[in-house]
Amino acid sequence: LTDPNQFYNLTVNIICSDSDDLVFKSAEGDECSPILNYESSTGCPVFSVDAFTQFVSKYSYLFGAVLIAVGFFLAFFGNRLVNLVIFLTVTMALSLILSSVFFYYFMEKVQNDWAKWLSFAAIILVSGGIGFFTMKQRKVGSGILAAWGGVLLGLAITTTFVLSTEWAYWLIIIACGVFAFFLAMKTEKAVIIGITCFIGSYSFVRGISLYVGGFPAETELHNEIINQAVDWDSFDKRFYYYLGGII
Repeated sequence: LTDPNQFYNLTVNIICSDSDDLVFKSAEGDECSPILNYESSTGCPVFSVDAFTQFVSKYSYLFGAVLIAVGFFLAFFGNRLVNLVIFLTVTMALSLILSSVFFYYFMEKVQNDWAKWLSFAAIILVSGGIGFFTMKQRKVGSGILAAWGGVLLGLAITTTFVLSTEWAYWLIIIACGVFAFFLAMKTEKAVIIGITCFIGSYSFVRGISLYVGGFPAETELHNEIINQAVDWDSFDKRFYYYLGGII
């Protein structure tokens, strides 16, 4: 019998498995809404978002506010308080790097938010200690500050051109960081002014993007491009508005 008030709806679920073939497992539903379940390697995710990126996305309203406040300070007052800038930049950079590594290896399966916040707080304390020590070494601290600005510049460049070549991606990021570091060793004052402006502007705009959207996380975007989940046509062009805002 047919029901004129109901639409026909077919659902096909492909569950991730090691098999390269499409293996039928079960059927559910009814004649109007059948559900077919299969297993195949084609059902496996092309890429996955790392645990720290998920954590930041969940509490984007908090991280966004911090980035906006710190970014505004760095962009407009960074050259007046260079020691504080070195401390903040080293702390933020190390917190980001160490959190990404720690969450990837140790927090991937942890579901409790309190454990994630506790781990993140401990990482900030460690990073802050290193940032304080670096602040006392003004010359080295300025170089590290410049290097981080170079890394952010490299990330902006690779995102701007939606770069899909792995070796070119890392080459640009490392080259920008190394070049900025050595440049700061030679011409500290001029480089510090430019770097604090750029890091501050980048952080400020990145903080706004956590509320508005459209500014992809660089590492996540890189994984999507490498795995061909994103190309130039599907890339969110709103990024270029943010790029203009940073400039």
